[in-house]
Amino acid sequence: MHHLVSEHIHLPSAVILLSPWVNLACDSASCTARKSTDPVHSREALSALALQYTYQSNFANPRVSPVLGGYEGFPPMYIQCGSEEILVDDAKQLAAKAAEERVAVTLDIRAGMWHLFQAIDSLTPMAHLAVREIGRWVRDAGSR
Repeated sequence: MHHLVSEHIHLPSAVILLSPWVNLACDSASCTARKSTDPVHSREALSALALQYTYQSNFANPRVSPVLGGYEGFPPMYIQCGSEEILVDDAKQLAAKAAEERVAVTLDIRAGMWHLFQAIDSLTPMAHLAVREIGRWVRDAGSR
């Protein structure tokens, strides 16, 4: 979204973010906790992935770590993640920052779920329910 704004490209009417990783520095409380409850990712794994993506001094770039950018004029956002994932604080920080800048935000944190649980429907029926809720939000967004 920050790239689209900087290039003066028309923004979509809404944004859906699933388990967003919006701070590549991995310095949120859920990332730095001694023991993560996320069965998918660890801080060490995310830090290594971040360095594969870009160099450390670029982590402060809003195009790399979107939570550090501005959100004025952004379309409505639906953010969904699990309560047990390592990136839950990223989702919370993104929602708070966007809301501060008057972006309509829905933050949907699913209890007991992990990173990208929505894609693993064979492990949890919560995946189907979560995807249905996304669909409901999209349909409702279209009627605004």
